[in-house]
Amino acid sequence: MKKLLVFLFVALGVLPFCACGDDDQAVVYDETEARTYLKQLFTDANGVKWQNNTLWNSAAPINDWYGVDFKSGCLTVDLKENRLNGTASFEGCNFLSSVDLSKNQLREIALNDCAVLMKIDCEGCVGLKELRVDVRC
Repeated sequence: MKKLLVFLFVALGVLPFCACGDDDQAVVYDETEARTYLKQLFTDANGVKWQNNTLWNSAAPINDWYGVDFKSGCLTVDLKENRLNGTASFEGCNFLSSVDLSKNQLREIALNDCAVLMKIDCEGCVGLKELRVDVRC
């Protein structure tokens, strides 16, 4: 039987640990895989024209990239009102726990198979044609 998510909540609602795997074998994700998803977002959502793209696509740790928080294997992306234009796909991103893409010009957002996704905000994406969310346990 699979244990798909483990969350330990501490004061102030911080998610210090995020993992999934078999009952006896948890998998903690590292920055390398997260960086791949984030670089794809930058490309697909016209990152060079974002309002704030500080350190995006750089060699800096992804926690230094504007709007990104990656702690203990959990990824949070907060890019609200940042002039994203195009598409955003985190399909299969099993460590994405929260994403805020509200008030941008995204046509499509794909969040299929994001096993630990707890929060999605895409309010005010007036050009949004397709939002795909499918969590399989």
